[in-house]
Amino acid sequence: MNTLQKLTDKWQLKSPALIAKTKGAELYKVEYKETSAVLKIWSDNSQAQEMKAATSLHYLQEKSVVSVFQSDDQGLLMEFLEGPSLKSLVFKNQDDLATEIMCSVVQSLHSFTGEAPEGIPDLRQHFQSLFIRARLDENPLIAEGARCVEKLLISEKNKKLLHGDIHHENILYSTVKGWRAIDLKFLYGEATYDYANIFYNPLDLPNVTDKLNSRLEVILKNSSLDRDRLLIFAFAYGCLSAAWSLEDREDPDHALRLAENIRKMLK
Repeated sequence: MNTLQKLTDKWQLKSPALIAKTKGAELYKVEYKETSAVLKIWSDNSQAQEMKAATSLHYLQEKSVVSVFQSDDQGLLMEFLEGPSLKSLVFKNQDDLATEIMCSVVQSLHSFTGEAPEGIPDLRQHFQSLFIRARLDENPLIAEGARCVEKLLISEKNKKLLHGDIHHENILYSTVKGWRAIDLKFLYGEATYDYANIFYNPLDLPNVTDKLNSRLEVILKNSSLDRDRLLIFAFAYGCLSAAWSLEDREDPDHALRLAENIRKMLK
């Protein structure tokens, strides 16, 4: 019996339909107790990480996250969020509103004050790809990004359980519950990091560079973050994203271009 059939039987699911497939999981829309739900089945190579994330997700059920119905060592059953994502607001020329909503969701997640679940990676672990690339690559921007991270980690503060991958397509709208975060990767570290990726998305927005200053001002208005520290985290995130792209033999230009522009914004 395959995993889909096993979980369908175990949780009494109906009408599974594949909606997405990634390197780490398959997602199916299903019917569960007369309501729509999403079944996420983990691949073998992502099982350990996904199980930690599923455990962490249970800690945040009173926050702005997708609701969990069931979970075990092979998959996760969550509520179905009909959307749209915050990306839709960006393409309706409501970028500032989208940024405000992202700040609100992040602050809700960060209001969790308990201990981080065992095994959640910290920011030093998270940035390992950048540290490795800085030793291998002659790109001065990537090297500078690695140096910035070292300085940030030495002075790390206000540590929280983090979403780990906040961007416009990972926040969906529910007609019942409002805006909710999905696809949480979970890290433990300085809260500022969760705002860094806001500057880099949506990836297919042609004028995303023009949005950097306005997004910065909206984030600062809706948070208590330090301006320069936020920009340094955002710059470092761009360098990390470029390192990931190079690992996957993909073009790092988008991330590096925005990282360079963010670096110029530092006073």
